[in-house]
Amino acid sequence: MIGRRIFGRTWTLVTATAVGLAAWLGAVGCSKSLDRDKLTAAIRDQAQGITVSSVQCPPELPAQAGQRFQCIVTAENGVDIVVDVEQTDEQGSVQLQFGKGYLLTENIVADLEADIEFNREADVTLTCPPAVALPANTGTITCDGKDQGGDRFAVTIRVEDGKASLDDYTITELG
Repeated sequence: MIGRRIFGRTWTLVTATAVGLAAWLGAVGCSKSLDRDKLTAAIRDQAQGITVSSVQCPPELPAQAGQRFQCIVTAENGVDIVVDVEQTDEQGSVQLQFGKGYLLTENIVADLEADIEFNREADVTLTCPPAVALPANTGTITCDGKDQGGDRFAVTIRVEDGKASLDDYTITELG
């Protein structure tokens, strides 16, 4: 079954809204370097919805307000995600912005539920991953669904260059 478009929406999936993180990464000792373990932990914590296999950051990270650098996060599915890091003070506070490859799904769930409810003529509940790691922001997102009668189904949404649309999803009945 192809989803019918009732809202005319295309969503640009947010590629990083872990901005505003004030994770204290602690300048250490006299050298005033960022604590790499705390930075890695902060990045892992903010990568909601995906399992992080590894985090690679530059070897030298002096604690300096305004300094910017990038870390590479590798998700368990092998997708590399660039994380822009900006130090906001000399005590090690940072802001993180997850880039291409990391897509938050929260923006589409309510509209997708409404579209499916319209087509099924029944209330539905969708359970989608909070985020996905997609190479080049292209691929699919799969959500589990259940309607008010207890029928279960899977919804697969196609994503092209970071955009998902109500025109491009399929439903598979799970019986």
